[in-house]
Amino acid sequence: LLLVHGNQTFTLKDADNTLHEISVKEYLLHEIENDELEFNHPVYHQIFNEYKEFYYKNDSLPEKYFIFHPDVAVSSTVVDLLTSHNYNLSKIWHKFENYVASEDMKLAEIVPEALMAFKIDRVLRMLKETENSLRTAQENNDSENIYAIQNKYIILNSLKRELSKGLGERIIISHP
Repeated sequence: LLLVHGNQTFTLKDADNTLHEISVKEYLLHEIENDELEFNHPVYHQIFNEYKEFYYKNDSLPEKYFIFHPDVAVSSTVVDLLTSHNYNLSKIWHKFENYVASEDMKLAEIVPEALMAFKIDRVLRMLKETENSLRTAQENNDSENIYAIQNKYIILNSLKRELSKGLGERIIISHP
């Protein structure tokens, strides 16, 4: 979303039901940094950090900066990401003049939902790590740590439930 729609804007409703026009990059950068989230994938992490550097320096990101990036892993990942979502509607949709909303038209839905899914994924990973820590603490009979880890697990589970509400009817069970 950041690479494809970063400069586009969408309307966001805040807690007071006030509408705000915000760019995709402003929203994603603010939310990811505010919640201190990080990308687990090293190439995504690098892309995000470089994008963020351009943004905070008030430099405009050259259009093909990541495509011609000196790091081959970055450039090939970006090319894969940019080409994986290109599709054309069947001629039958045009023939019968059916209206299909494009990704651009649905940014107000797509961007917050994608961010919510990213946050849930991060919480699920943290839950898995906490489960492993708890298992290790139990094997070592470390009762002091067991209590602290259990509290962390409860908090993360509560956070997972709250975030899941933001995705609507989807049920988040576990992480692979």
